[in-house]
Amino acid sequence: MISDAGTGNSYLYDGEGRICAVFNAALPSMPIMTGYFYDAMGTRVAKGSLTSFSCNFASNGFKPTTSYVLGAGGEQLTELSVTGAPGNYTSAWTHTNAFSGGHITATYAWSNSAHTATDTYFYLADWLGTKRAEVAAGGCVSTFASLPYGDGLTPPATAPTPPNTTSPAKNGTPNPATTTSGPGTTQVRWEDG
Repeated sequence: MISDAGTGNSYLYDGEGRICAVFNAALPSMPIMTGYFYDAMGTRVAKGSLTSFSCNFASNGFKPTTSYVLGAGGEQLTELSVTGAPGNYTSAWTHTNAFSGGHITATYAWSNSAHTATDTYFYLADWLGTKRAEVAAGGCVSTFASLPYGDGLTPPATAPTPPNTTSPAKNGTPNPATTTSGPGTTQVRWEDG
């Protein structure tokens, strides 16, 4: 077990060195335990809630909350939210990713919490593969400042996959909205309501 006092997280790893359980005690009255499930090839195929902090899926009370449809190279093509009880689970589409050259290039996702509208986000990376900008199909642009490979990036809390977008327009007129979500990270997005 590895613990991080800064975040309140404790981590368990399976025999293959993959993270299999996370215990978050940042709010002592509401600890959160999350488990990660892998297929025979070692690719993560699901995550869910746990009732006990253990990597033993026969006894840790694992209940899936998210499952993944994987591509030929093991990349996460589609994410599904999972609800229901054992033996009666149902899945609902959350988002789908497009890949090119082994890197994510776009995401098609719900653009609101009511799941009544979708949006497409295109990612622009530097030569190291670090995401530097994303463009929504409507023309909204978000830029990202970070160290190489994304180190030092603090994404906003509303990131769907992580498209990392800012909040929607407050009125119907185009305007630049700039938010700072962490040290050295500024995002600019042109909003057109």
